Amino acid sequence: MALATSSFAYPATIEPNGEGGFIASFRDIPEALTEGQGPNEVLDLAADALLTALEFYVESERAVPSPSVPKAGEVLVEVPTSAAAKVLLLNAMVESGVRPAELARRLGVTRQEVHRLTDLRHATKIDGIAKALRALGYRLELSLAKDRHRSAVLGCVRAAIGSPCGEASFTIRRVKPKSE
Repeated sequence: MALATSSFAYPATIEPNGEGGFIASFRDIPEALTEGQGPNEVLDLAADALLTALEFYVESERAVPSPSVPKAGEVLVEVPTSAAAKVLLLNAMVESGVRPAELARRLGVTRQEVHRLTDLRHATKIDGIAKALRALGYRLELSLAKDRHRSAVLGCVRAAIGSPCGEASFTIRRVKPKSE
């Protein structure tokens, strides 16, 4: 399982549903499936379906697959920045074999506080996520990418060709624990 990723935007296939609307599906996250009446609606619903599917991974403490490179005909649907950082935290926990109770012990907080750190819809300060990652032996690194306007993505849906859109970019790296 790869923890590092350069972008948390998942490729989606947007196809006509035969009734005048569109169906959105994700090959990396097959649990995320939705449909809408127009390009704007289907993209909004796809983003919500993706986040909801990622919550299933968090609840079952399963590693979230990294986004793959988009293929022709796919569009990228972004994961909110805070949720992307939390997905990285979850994946670090899974890879390290650390359960929420153990992470809470390491951080000196309650299990409920760790639950909030991994709740994709709960507002969490990035410093709290970074601290939890450090407790697992990782460091969160941020990067900046030029944003591409949503209308470019909508144009891709209309034209049925894939094009990368703005990126939430995070990387975590394993660091050696400080010697005691």
